[in-house]
Amino acid sequence: MERAGAGRECHDWNVSLLLLGMTLMVAVLRRAGVFEYMAIWAANRAGRRPYRLTVPWLRYFGLARPNCCGRSGT
Repeated sequence: MERAGAGRECHDWNVSLLLLGMTLMVAVLRRAGVFEYMAIWAANRAGRRPYRLTVPWLRYFGLARPNCCGRSGT
């Protein structure tokens, strides 16, 4: 039987502070409207065609990262 509070030695404050910083940064960018601006910019650049937005994302995440999830690149 484990003693109470045994997991406290494993707490990594660097990770917690990193996540807090990222959360704060996203909150500030969201309030500033950066994400809406980027979405409008991408839609205008793609000529309002979903195909032109979807294919590059699928190519990047599907082909540029072959080692994800245990798949080999060869």
